[in-house]
Amino acid sequence: MARRLFGLDVGTSAVTIAEITPGDPPTLESFGQVALPPGAMREGELEDPAALTEAVTRLRAEVGIKKASVRLGVSSPRIVVRRIEMPEMTREELAGALEFQAADFIPFSLDEAVLDFAILGRIEGDPPADGGIEAPANMHVLVAAVPEAVVAPIVAAVEAGGLQVAAVDLVPLALARAVRPRVPALVGGPDDGADVLAGGAEAVVSFGGGVTSVVVQRAGEPRFVRVIGGGGAALTQAVAKELGVPEQTAEAMKRTLADALDEEWATPALSALAAPVATLLEDVRTSISFFRHQPDAPRVDRIVAVGGTACLPGLTDRLTTLVGIPVETVDLADVCRVGNIGFDADDLPTIAPFVPAAVGLALGGTGRGAVVDLLPGNRKGAGRKRRISSRAAVAIGLVVLLLVGLTVMKRGQVASARADQRAAEAETARLRTELTRVLAEAASGGTTAKVGASVTSLLGDDVGWTSMVDDIGVALSDGTWLTSFQAQRPVAAAVIPGSVPADAAASGGAAGGAAAAVPSAPLTGSAACSAVQRPIVGDVTMSGIARDIPTLAAFLDALERSGGAETPLVHDVWLTSTQKSTFGTAEVVAFSVGATLGEGARSARLQSFFEEALCR
Repeated sequence: MARRLFGLDVGTSAVTIAEITPGDPPTLESFGQVALPPGAMREGELEDPAALTEAVTRLRAEVGIKKASVRLGVSSPRIVVRRIEMPEMTREELAGALEFQAADFIPFSLDEAVLDFAILGRIEGDPPADGGIEAPANMHVLVAAVPEAVVAPIVAAVEAGGLQVAAVDLVPLALARAVRPRVPALVGGPDDGADVLAGGAEAVVSFGGGVTSVVVQRAGEPRFVRVIGGGGAALTQAVAKELGVPEQTAEAMKRTLADALDEEWATPALSALAAPVATLLEDVRTSISFFRHQPDAPRVDRIVAVGGTACLPGLTDRLTTLVGIPVETVDLADVCRVGNIGFDADDLPTIAPFVPAAVGLALGGTGRGAVVDLLPGNRKGAGRKRRISSRAAVAIGLVVLLLVGLTVMKRGQVASARADQRAAEAETARLRTELTRVLAEAASGGTTAKVGASVTSLLGDDVGWTSMVDDIGVALSDGTWLTSFQAQRPVAAAVIPGSVPADAAASGGAAGGAAAAVPSAPLTGSAACSAVQRPIVGDVTMSGIARDIPTLAAFLDALERSGGAETPLVHDVWLTSTQKSTFGTAEVVAFSVGATLGEGARSARLQSFFEEALCR
């Protein structure tokens, strides 16, 4: 007889169980859901243990489960999931090494945490140089942690209801397992037959009652996880307040709204949902935008929405417009086959949004995808002393050396930035002196072409640094502060009248294109300016701190939009690094951002010269 596995999803408004038979795809053998009273769960944390125990007891009776071991799913804004790179080592060595590194990215005490990890894959080392030694292989590791105070009460209440908890998994990871990609994971390489990844990544967004989970996966590997506090419960409360009905009634009305748009209460319900839905979708947008700004992030090809709130009329269309990526509700065929579960075929679309999380939790028992176990009794070294193997000690030593190297490099960058600033100030002073001399020559009768060549060589790609800094300041959202700003750009050599032959000036000037082409006939105003301007070339880097990830994502979006579509201030914005840090007593996100100068960074000095000096 085929082995059957159970997944139990404890949400804010309901407890859901799925029983599957493993396969490709798995087969759903039984399914059930029982509502929880309002307030029993709040943002993924248990407030009323007795209510959860009663719901589990009812669920067992309704589905006909006498005794079963389940994989329990949790989802809370307090969970931490990180994808890190480590030297290749055994699981035991990795567990020891993580004891020393986990404190760097877990914002709560390890003594109070349950921590586990999954090895995602091996990264081959660089080939050896001539006569050199091959670089050691590394591996990608997914590390997950949650405060024990979040997990333990839920486990106790579920077991009091008659189910044995075999493991505690994360709902976002379960969603990555359950929703199968639409594109093949691997295709043949062009020449040598090597396998390469095809297509981009896919995001699954679970609109739960108290939390909204976002997971981005590529070829089944989770690349990004975020749990947002807030979800369908806030929408239910808005409907209840607007219509003056109990929350249980408002929840039922919200779930059936798509089929009841002709009802008298539908219009005020939709009106009440407008503001909280906009807030919720903006949180999702900033999460996906943050992932897309990572330096190694693949493109996101589609978004799959699950959970009851995903069925609200127009929600997927609005999210599609916000993120610019196709959003669709989950198709049960992308999750599992459906056995004899006691539901009519016409009812399957109704339960489809609630199936993936529970099925994905059950699939964790097959070892599919990234699997972690955060059951408190199976703690992986949190708060315990372990013997560190020599190999793990080497790994830790490498990390320490890397951190020291980064500190030295940072100090060098600061000194270099100061030197660059002094050089830039000197160059600016020289250019101002030269411009004054050229304008004086123009006033004394110098030819238009000669003056134009000189001024263009000075200002052809001039950047308005003051206005640029002001515009970046406007892009800074509340809760974001810049601590450093650096620019790197080649400075064209000035071309003085008479120093470059006329034919050289007409063909582009000195070697390397330092001087812009000068038209043979005098031009005036904007026509002259557009004919001689050089493209803006250069990069900027900024470092700073943000209150949290959504605030940082909002700044990146505003930075990309600064200056407008036609004349962007910068483009190709990329996120160089992010790290949890502290500012005083507050937890913040330290970040570094890079970007390429855009047309909007150009100063107006050359334009002003042609319009005012030559065209009077």
